[in-house]
Amino acid sequence: MCGLVSIHTNNSNLLEKETILNNMIEKIAHRGPDGEGIVHVQNQALFGHRRLAIIDVDHGQQPMRCNKKRYTLVFNGEIYNYIELAEILKKDGISLKSSSDTEVLFQLLIKMGEKAMPYLNGMFSFIFHDSKDNSWIAARDHFGIKPLYYAICGSDLVFASEIKAILEHPDISAERDEKSLQQYLSFQFCLDERTLFKDIIKVRPGHYLSGKGSKIIKDTCFWELDYQINNDHTEERFEKELQELLKNAMHLQMRSDVPIGAYLSGGIDSSLVSSLAAEQHDKALPMFHGKFLEGPQYDESKYAKEV
Repeated sequence: MCGLVSIHTNNSNLLEKETILNNMIEKIAHRGPDGEGIVHVQNQALFGHRRLAIIDVDHGQQPMRCNKKRYTLVFNGEIYNYIELAEILKKDGISLKSSSDTEVLFQLLIKMGEKAMPYLNGMFSFIFHDSKDNSWIAARDHFGIKPLYYAICGSDLVFASEIKAILEHPDISAERDEKSLQQYLSFQFCLDERTLFKDIIKVRPGHYLSGKGSKIIKDTCFWELDYQINNDHTEERFEKELQELLKNAMHLQMRSDVPIGAYLSGGIDSSLVSSLAAEQHDKALPMFHGKFLEGPQYDESKYAKEV
């Protein structure tokens, strides 16, 4: 899962705010039991990270910095096509010190900056910082699987994986956003960038922010759904293509250096995913199921057992 936090400023001393950053990290400690790290970029930014290690367990510690300490990355998630991207980097003469997807993302961002976004296949949120001009990119994956929130806290810009971490900053308070509450009661979620907390905003799925210091310069959409209908192919062609896409997704997403399993609810989606995953696993794939005891109408375990 992992968790990240950062505090950005415009050329001001951040030493006194290291305590705030430590408190923020403590609030998201449950997101990463395998490691903790802090980086202080003098008069520019503070970065904190809690790690849950999945790929290259012994390496990939964060925040990740280059040797000359110009660039810094904090990252939550997984880049599914990191092996393919690593090959592209190696062909360009870029050497990698590990097999971590974090390092692949880091080197790709150093090489390409914002232009790296279309190459990424995964679930992610990250902040990438360049100390040369105090610029940064804060991005969230295509569907918003991984969370990323931010707020202007006095003269600081603060990012975090969870709102409770942002609330540790003394220059913001937990105030309810009435319009967001109305949206939540109507739709069971808040629309666009809104949250239930006043002045705390979420980076939208398929978007990245870019800026300098505590200033956000632009909000860019790098991907969106396309509902254009293609009438040039048969239904059988689309069925075959969909099956190939699903199998390829399973192949990429099952890359792991730790044991994996599947959550099998008994519904159509999890049954399909679990079956395709089991086909590609070289031994029995552990399955997990949650069962309600309040009555047979809430118990789907028989469908899970069938699968």
